[in-house]
Amino acid sequence: MDDAWLSRNQVAPLAWAPWYLSALSNTEGAAWVWPVLQDVCQLPDPQGFPVFEHEWDPGDLAILRRYAAVSERLVATSVFNSNARARISLLKGTVSMAAPADDLTVGFSTLLRQLFKHTEEASFDRARKVLAAAAHRAAADDAGSVLGRWKTAHQTILKRHLGALLEEMAHGRGLLGEDEHPSGARPFVSEDIAPGALLEVFLYGDLIHWGEHRDTVSRWQADAATAALMEINMRADAQTLAHFYCGFAGIVRLVLAEEGADQTCHLTREPGPNTSA
Repeated sequence: MDDAWLSRNQVAPLAWAPWYLSALSNTEGAAWVWPVLQDVCQLPDPQGFPVFEHEWDPGDLAILRRYAAVSERLVATSVFNSNARARISLLKGTVSMAAPADDLTVGFSTLLRQLFKHTEEASFDRARKVLAAAAHRAAADDAGSVLGRWKTAHQTILKRHLGALLEEMAHGRGLLGEDEHPSGARPFVSEDIAPGALLEVFLYGDLIHWGEHRDTVSRWQADAATAALMEINMRADAQTLAHFYCGFAGIVRLVLAEEGADQTCHLTREPGPNTSA
């Protein structure tokens, strides 16, 4: 890949801005994720979603409201607005990590899990299916087509990390050499693991549960460099998924607003009893 292009144009122009962009204290993650997803996955602007008339079931509206509320809480987290980096010195044999505090990461992970895990009551899959079923009943084919593109994009980012999609984007723009082809490999990591699977390992082997994936986490943690690289990769994948889920909330919020059912908090918070204003 053309390193000069990467250094000059790491942030490609946005085709559209996600609804929460102006609320971020750090836009670096959004500026990396959204140009790539918009280019590779051809995701349309949620603000242009063709809202349709429908008699909504109260239970379905509750799922959509919960999805929107969790998305707003994710956007407000410190992890969503932070970066994580690892520095590895092969000569000195040292590894250093710069990442949000562990308690912040665990809090972020529990919110992300609610949208990521398909069995959760207000996950992305369930919210999208609620909208898709309603669109089908209303014969709203345009809306169904848009929701289908978000479904396909979700399947893509569960299987392929952002770096692989960036390679595809560069290849499509003719920025790879004639003898270069997108490999999809994670840099400096020998394990071939999809983003969805990597997040599952950390969620159920360390962050939320010490469960079925704990042996994999222990194996990585036996070597400091491997542990740092796998965690950095997980954090990058989690950020990509979080931005995707919060971007889809733009559609959910639009539907709720049209129905007069938008009861989300709109990114404002009152100081708690143990915090200073």
